[in-house]
Amino acid sequence: MSLTTEQEMGAGPPASSRRAPGGSRTSSPRAAGGRRALVRGLATALGVFALTGCVFPGGSSDRPHEDVRIPVPDEVLFDADVSYEDDFTDGSNYVGDIEVDADADPGCVLDRAYALLRQGRDASIGVSVIQDGVFTRGRDVGVEGNQFMGELEDRYGRRPKDGVFVEPETPPACR
Repeated sequence: MSLTTEQEMGAGPPASSRRAPGGSRTSSPRAAGGRRALVRGLATALGVFALTGCVFPGGSSDRPHEDVRIPVPDEVLFDADVSYEDDFTDGSNYVGDIEVDADADPGCVLDRAYALLRQGRDASIGVSVIQDGVFTRGRDVGVEGNQFMGELEDRYGRRPKDGVFVEPETPPACR
């Protein structure tokens, strides 16, 4: 049996590890084709990844530039009675209890707090007003902290986009 016949039958070293006359390894056309296919596959995967990166949050998108909004900083909007919390289970929220004096209008204070806080980050609002141990909540003044932005815009006007505080108009509960 000749060497050629043994190789044709599958005996001998694999085609991808044959040695050239000087002892160096040579590639068979089959091995070179496999590498080319691998390189093509990797290039395709990287191309797809680069193109889909435009769709992920933080990537570029089809939205116009004017839709980008910079929130008013928290320290401009509130003091220690209210805080911003962001966690995995509850999401982004403004929370807190604002205590007011007996002569204050708790509904007006709360409605104004909502008008101020919606200028901040995109978050639900879970703030209450306490007066003499009695809580006033958003539903008591006709607003909920997780209302759709359009409903809050109808009530309080447009949100600033440049991060600069705008004194809100008199909220409905204060009129």
